[in-house]
Amino acid sequence: NYRNTDKIVAKILLAVPAEIGRPQVGAGEVCEQFEDGADGVARAAKRLRDRGEQWSDMCVVVLGDAAEVMIALENSGIPHRSSLSGSGVLVATPEFVQGLEFRDVILYLGADLDPKTVARFYVGASRARATLTLVDPIGTYSALVESNLR
Repeated sequence: NYRNTDKIVAKILLAVPAEIGRPQVGAGEVCEQFEDGADGVARAAKRLRDRGEQWSDMCVVVLGDAAEVMIALENSGIPHRSSLSGSGVLVATPEFVQGLEFRDVILYLGADLDPKTVARFYVGASRARATLTLVDPIGTYSALVESNLR
């Protein structure tokens, strides 16, 4: 695992039955988790910005309704985009970001648990190089962890 920190890998392994190898980049920052709606995505992005991170280094990976996330960012005055070109926070699906990596990932878990959720969670979470923030309005992460521990 060449991209993720120890803390990101630990968060992923709680929810995903996968062998993803040892992290190669060090301990990293604590992964944050909030049981919050789309407004929580905007608050998380602002916290990262207040710490000096650039909007363009952030990606919001959405499992659920991307429109509500875009509205929350817009209402908070946060520049955002839905393509790789341009500036601002990228808002995308796990399918769109597969194969890419970002310094800071905010993973919005606004979708119910279904057979594809595990793979989509893994792809979204594993895009993060430095920070991973989970915004989980409906308890999807807890359901993933519970399912993985069975």
